[in-house]
Amino acid sequence: MRMSWHNLIQNYRPLEVSMLREMLRRLINVLDFLHTEAHIFHTGMRPMVGFVIENNDWRYLALCGFGEARIGKIQQDIGPFVQPHIYSAPEVAFEIPWGASVVIWNVATLVWDLLDGRHLFNNIERTGSLRSIQAHGSGTRLR
Repeated sequence: MRMSWHNLIQNYRPLEVSMLREMLRRLINVLDFLHTEAHIFHTGMRPMVGFVIENNDWRYLALCGFGEARIGKIQQDIGPFVQPHIYSAPEVAFEIPWGASVVIWNVATLVWDLLDGRHLFNNIERTGSLRSIQAHGSGTRLR
């Protein structure tokens, strides 16, 4: 049986800290390799795509869905469509050059979903998300 991030969120129940810690350790190791060795950024991470777990065994965690991946150390590919809107990092939302930190932001917002059972940022409008990010301390002021 395969389980995705989407399945975990749809059938929400708090994850055991040990399970979440192991999942994140494996995911961060994969992302570290992708960022430092392959210079690939998995920007499309979202519940339907993020990862697959085989037979409820976290040893078989597989990152999938590289359709939105970007190649290179610093990305000039700016615009609001780099990441799923609800999980967009501040650099993506503000349309400025970005790097590996946007993927880590993406992972953190997905982890929030798993821990809390709902999105950290729920705003539908792009400017609403920007204001919500600003309120949470991005340091950038909107005018």
